[in-house]
Amino acid sequence: MTAYAEAARRMFWLIASSTATTLCAFLPMLFWPGMPGEFMGQLPVTLIFVLSASLMVALIYLPTIGGVAGRLARLVGRARMRLTGAQDPAPQPPRPYRRSAFGSVIRSMVMSPVNPFFALAVAFLAIFVTVQVFQAHNNGVEFFVKTEPSPSGRSSMSAPAVISAWPSATAWSAPPSRR
Repeated sequence: MTAYAEAARRMFWLIASSTATTLCAFLPMLFWPGMPGEFMGQLPVTLIFVLSASLMVALIYLPTIGGVAGRLARLVGRARMRLTGAQDPAPQPPRPYRRSAFGSVIRSMVMSPVNPFFALAVAFLAIFVTVQVFQAHNNGVEFFVKTEPSPSGRSSMSAPAVISAWPSATAWSAPPSRR
């Protein structure tokens, strides 16, 4: 039980900061005026509720369930050993650890006193180059059209001339009335 509580305590700031970052990215959508605001306003509200629920599940519910499941597994294992008369198995020696390529890069950055500063310099350089390339090749972005829809909800588009050669729509719409 303590391992799950310790894991939740250690991971709290990581999970909370990543959730807050995502919420901050979508928060401006709540304040859009006009038709785009009405259209996109439900997305950040839904995202806030879903991410808040996910945060509660990750930090409260799952550690509790894990602790209960671990306790039950330990009780079942002890009961099985009492019933069968078996002893605890001898602990196995740990397997040799193989570091991945990413792990090797991270280890080299952490172990050397110069490499963290080099990594930060490369990161800032990448951000600077990205901004410069975007500014040089910026064509502009238009998320929504500038006009608001008409209150009647009808389109102002006109039909092509080909449709006018067809029989009138009133001939197809209703059967002739009988008087």
